[in-house]
Amino acid sequence: MEFGYKHHLDRHIKIIHDKELFKCEECGAEHSKKKGLAKCKKQHDQANMRMLKKKEKESAKQMEDLDDNDTMKKTKRIKK
Repeated sequence: MEFGYKHHLDRHIKIIHDKELFKCEECGAEHSKKKGLAKCKKQHDQANMRMLKKKEKESAKQMEDLDDNDTMKKTKRIKK
């Protein structure tokens, strides 16, 4: 990359290379802006919420299955 004036090079270095990077703790991605980090975190939060909801559904299904098994056992005892 070539720059016609030194201040153009200085501006490029300041904008591109000397920026503070914001690192995502979950995935390790580095973002040049806080806004990018916020979007990354939001995506992780949404993914985590989907996983939690899925686990809650699975847990509720297991509880229903256990309740159904208990009901069936009681019904068998009553019939005997």
